[in-house]
Amino acid sequence: MKNIALRKDLTDLSGTERTALVNALLSLKTSGKYNKYSDQHDSYFGDAHGNEFFFPWHRKFLRNLEEELQAIDPSLALPYWDWRVDLSTSALPWTNSFLGGTGDPVSGPFSPWGIRRTLGASSSLPSAGDVTADQGETPYSDFWSPSEGTHGPPHGWVGGNMSTARSPDDPVFFLHHCFVDKWWSDWQNANPALDAYQGAGIRSPTSAMPPWSTTPNDVLDSVDLDYMYDTDPPRVELATSSLKFIDIPEGEETVRGITFEVVTNTLLSFNVTAGPGAAFGTPFGTSISVDPGNGAVAGDAILWISYKGTNNGDTAAGSVTVACPQTGDSWTLAITANTVARPSVGVALVLDKSQSMETDIGDGRSRNELLVYAANIFANVIQEANGIGIAAFDHDANKVMDIKDAGPPLSGSIFGAGRVEAIGHIAAHQPNPLGATSIGDGVEQGNALITAAASNYDEMAMLVFTDGEENREKYISQVSVGDKVFAIGLGSAADLNSAALTELCNNSGGEMYLTDTIDPNDDYFKLAKYYLQVLAGITNTDIVKDPEDWILPGDKHSIPFELNETDISHDVVVLSPGASALRLTLETPTGEIVDPAFASTAVGVTYVPGNTFSYYRVTLPVVDSAGVAAQEGTWKAILEVDPKHFLKHLGSLDNHPKQAAEARTHGLRYNLSVYALSNLRLVGTMGQNSYEPGATLSLRCSLTEYGQPLAGSATMNAELTLPDGTTATQPLVNQGGGVFELQTVASLAGVYEAYVKANGKTARGREFTRERIFTAAVWKGGDDPVPTTPDRDPGGDDHKCLCALLRCLLSRKVLTERFEERLASEGIELDAARRCIESWCRCGRKPSRPGVIKGGRSMPAESLVEGHVDVQLELDDHQVGEAVEAILKVLSLRGR
Repeated sequence: MKNIALRKDLTDLSGTERTALVNALLSLKTSGKYNKYSDQHDSYFGDAHGNEFFFPWHRKFLRNLEEELQAIDPSLALPYWDWRVDLSTSALPWTNSFLGGTGDPVSGPFSPWGIRRTLGASSSLPSAGDVTADQGETPYSDFWSPSEGTHGPPHGWVGGNMSTARSPDDPVFFLHHCFVDKWWSDWQNANPALDAYQGAGIRSPTSAMPPWSTTPNDVLDSVDLDYMYDTDPPRVELATSSLKFIDIPEGEETVRGITFEVVTNTLLSFNVTAGPGAAFGTPFGTSISVDPGNGAVAGDAILWISYKGTNNGDTAAGSVTVACPQTGDSWTLAITANTVARPSVGVALVLDKSQSMETDIGDGRSRNELLVYAANIFANVIQEANGIGIAAFDHDANKVMDIKDAGPPLSGSIFGAGRVEAIGHIAAHQPNPLGATSIGDGVEQGNALITAAASNYDEMAMLVFTDGEENREKYISQVSVGDKVFAIGLGSAADLNSAALTELCNNSGGEMYLTDTIDPNDDYFKLAKYYLQVLAGITNTDIVKDPEDWILPGDKHSIPFELNETDISHDVVVLSPGASALRLTLETPTGEIVDPAFASTAVGVTYVPGNTFSYYRVTLPVVDSAGVAAQEGTWKAILEVDPKHFLKHLGSLDNHPKQAAEARTHGLRYNLSVYALSNLRLVGTMGQNSYEPGATLSLRCSLTEYGQPLAGSATMNAELTLPDGTTATQPLVNQGGGVFELQTVASLAGVYEAYVKANGKTARGREFTRERIFTAAVWKGGDDPVPTTPDRDPGGDDHKCLCALLRCLLSRKVLTERFEERLASEGIELDAARRCIESWCRCGRKPSRPGVIKGGRSMPAESLVEGHVDVQLELDDHQVGEAVEAILKVLSLRGR
């Protein structure tokens, strides 16, 4: 509801209201803005009088002044002088505390204006009968002229300035013409079926009224101009013809509103007098009231009816009757509903536990810790009707957990057993110090999980995570899948040799994401974001917004995002290492704040907290406990730092001095992602004609609305990040039919990331945004045949044990960080030696390529340490022993 001006009889104004009006008029005069009204009335007197424009011209004129007065005091409204009652020259208008009386100049607050008045000296006021007779004239063409005639004598009765063309010099002009404007409003109320205005030629309903571009049609309804009169009856119009709950998922409660468009200056109530039936509810009561207080309001009054999905295929019907006793109106609406199965997806997480997952990414965290962090967020955010299961693999694969319903999020006292079990298994995920990499085995085990649970879900999908190149059977080429496969590769393109996994994903309708080498500073959230994007792809949701930043205590970040009528539900997720110190709230399009307390009592929103994340799950409309609804439009995510919890977060970083220093300087690092389960979708692919440098990358994206090509307008751009870290923004070309395309040449070896952003309007003209990330990779040897079987026996248990021993000797469990720093100060790079060992431990996995060191050809160990660490070694155990002995000898010599 919004407040509109209520024009009252001046005798009903309080002393405070009269004083406020006088002060505002004096202020307008002092500012120099008042005199133009006399100038306009004088200059355009012929346009405003003696023709059909009389009523609409003066309505526009009065409203202009009233708006300027309201800019000074928003509580003001022009009062009217009903001279049918106030006949005396000593009546209220003429007191010295208000307008002043007869004089040259007049007495009272307007004396300095030099106004002249001769009250009652040269004319008499019209009678009440004259006004009544005018009101009885129809149509408008017969109404305006006698009314203008009746309006004239009060000008003469006041006399002085009021009897000239510059009559607005006297502020009583506006009180008199406010009464005249009320005649037109009264006439309209009495004759709702008649045209409110009639005119032709230069006085037509669409003709501009000089000096403005405003037409009579623009001012026909006073409510459209944000005012009404105290004698105007309430207006109530039912805006809802019926209530339809269409395709409500099982177990989901939603609401529909019975909307009344209301304009009133008196109290109105709307009461449910019958219905709505056993299948439906009234979550916020059976009655609502609209109380304008001492003014007037216009807007929607809404009674909410609820329905909760029961079982798939169920239908329900009912009706509800609502009455407004003040107007005597009553309305009956039909209600229908049906329940559908909530679309569900069973997901098999296939997680790498090979030895290389112990590798430090450069900030003290291992690859496995990064995996656990990201997979934990996935398990917390996945929607409750979906299933989650886990398999793990190194050179073999094992089932960790069958696919089970996730259940409710971890919020409050009720939570899903499947979700809890998955989170526990993810937290316990540890690499095998002797583990090699058999991605095919992992995919096969994931397939087994999917097959066992396929009958329980509408769709099935697999998410494979790996950091290494295949070096053990089964290989990807030896297995097949029937459902969507998504994959995340942690590492560089050459390390992963991801061609086989990419083809597996593309052929199944899934996607492959490559992180490249993780930069702890720039890529802090990359893996978690990829997990969430995969979750979006698996559950057919879309990314609305995905910014990343730092925030200090005392700062406030307000991040706008668009929700529209095509959206069904939304997740607003914030990721942060100090999420417990980061306050996330939402602001609705009307300015209402959604916080955890609000979410605990409202319908349509749930808040879920966590140590490294928090999120709101939103279904429109969001209705608070008072029945106020938040709909589509521009929402905002508001982030602030809790100072007390921030200090606790700093204390938790005592053993991580670098991260503590960053937090003290920059505050909390965060990533905010907004996801929508929506009928407006952005889908796409990043294809490539080769995996070698020089390949053409083809980005193709499409926008659909309710399954059809977008009918609205849109633009799409891609921010490309190249392997050398440089970025370039390029537009995708609109091919028509909602399809956008871009091609670029991948001349550098490495990972390419395309961050696509779409902006546009739906078919109904509502704004929207969509975002999505795509990756592709090229590397030398990328088109070589993918491995199918090993070239030779990889060495059996002895080989594994030797790898484990060498990895252990060079691990941070043996060599402390301080000792490593000491060696580094002497020019000894232990990571280079580790990479040499890893190269041998992964040997025997594919045919040799140019640059591979074969058995029988030697290279000094010193060269390996000096930087030739990207070569791939294929040596037997005896040769490796010699190489390792040489490496250790060099390290020993340098250590001296």
